[in-house]
Amino acid sequence: KAYYSEDWQTINEATLYESDGTTPYVPSTYDNFTNTKEDKNRKYVNGQDLFVFGNYGITDENNTRRVIWGSFDNGHSYKVLYEFNIPGAYTIRHVHTVIYNPNYDKFLCACGDAESEARVLQFEISGNSMTNLTQLGSGTEHYMWAAIAFYGEDVYYCLENSPSAVVRVKFTEISDPTKHHNILENLPNYPIGVFIGDHGDMLVTLTRFRAGDSYSPINYKYDARKMYYSEDREHFHEIITEDFPGKSENIYIFYGFY
Repeated sequence: KAYYSEDWQTINEATLYESDGTTPYVPSTYDNFTNTKEDKNRKYVNGQDLFVFGNYGITDENNTRRVIWGSFDNGHSYKVLYEFNIPGAYTIRHVHTVIYNPNYDKFLCACGDAESEARVLQFEISGNSMTNLTQLGSGTEHYMWAAIAFYGEDVYYCLENSPSAVVRVKFTEISDPTKHHNILENLPNYPIGVFIGDHGDMLVTLTRFRAGDSYSPINYKYDARKMYYSEDREHFHEIITEDFPGKSENIYIFYGFY
């Protein structure tokens, strides 16, 4: 389900539709909306703030649909813009993020997890439909992207691989793996968030999954969940916090914020 509020008090359930915009969407047992919107960029269609995201698909059950959703009425309703893992469509395991680049008026979609499932897609929105869907890269470690951020002409992304890294590439050169350059590398855990301020400073957060381990809840490395900060997106230092009574090993789980 999805919900919206126009006054921060009254909660209303949104309507979900299939890609035709009229057939009600019937969720399967494991469908979910486990994806966050981490960027501050906005795309407006007919004066409405467009909200586009993908569902992560928390399990590997065959009946879990992986789709990209779009709302064109401020969250009152959503419709399927694209569905993966059906005949003629791209195959993936998860949608990691969908993000809008206002400099080029295009969206990027990062999918994973393994190299065979890793894809970086580009698309546009025209009217209330997805158009010009293009694959910019797939099938290699260079496209195992998690979080994405834009600054100027550059794209910064978290590499979900071992060794893990934060990588920079020009938006127009994503399809050329030789143009991807690590700016923060050899990270102990997978980076899950990259956030850039208005003046170009950057915050990187790591998840609890250990780089190089298989995808299993038991493969955690809590002491390697760290945060890094850079004023120039080149030189980084770790953010150090103090211990305090009752501190939990789960305290450093960051997925998205402004």
